[in-house]
Amino acid sequence: VNLDLELFAAVDTASATKKSDGGRVCTLELKKADGEWWPKLSSGKTPKNVKVDWATWKDEDEAETEKYAPRSAGMESMGEMG
Repeated sequence: VNLDLELFAAVDTASATKKSDGGRVCTLELKKADGEWWPKLSSGKTPKNVKVDWATWKDEDEAETEKYAPRSAGMESMGEMG
């Protein structure tokens, strides 16, 4: 099966992953090449059979918060010591 979808901007093809359940569902994970905010997924009309996984969706403000949030670096297990 071929998918011809013109995305809003360029993606990083080196980091692309594909998962298939062996049936009708195929999941593609693509990362934006420039990291800029896209107002929509495609530059044209999105096919009806292309869906967004809202569980992994990040809004612009969530991505910005994550960018500046301190990382725990594994500190969550420190309470188990000693």
